[in-house]
Amino acid sequence: MSSSLALGRTIRPNALQKALIAARDGSVDDLRRILFQYGAGMLAEPDELGWVVAHAAARNGHLAVLQFIADEHRGIGFTTATNTHGITPAHLAARSGHVDVLRLLADTV
Repeated sequence: MSSSLALGRTIRPNALQKALIAARDGSVDDLRRILFQYGAGMLAEPDELGWVVAHAAARNGHLAVLQFIADEHRGIGFTTATNTHGITPAHLAARSGHVDVLRLLADTV
């Protein structure tokens, strides 16, 4: 199963999982490589639970990943993305005590 993006590229579920893992682990370099291969639209592509890359980064406090997204891919709506439970990346950052991440997310809305 794959999904089409406005950028004209197709994302395979395993590629989305790789992007989510890179964000979860705080690897900007890995995320950059994945986005180069599959397109920046992947940042707004949700998994089966509605998580986008920003959810994974925010939950784990990876400011560098979110800063990369904000700097390089502004306008994709990553700060307002909600999962299947209505949770945004900012909710996860706040719940986990990542104040610096929360500030960045608030500044990029």
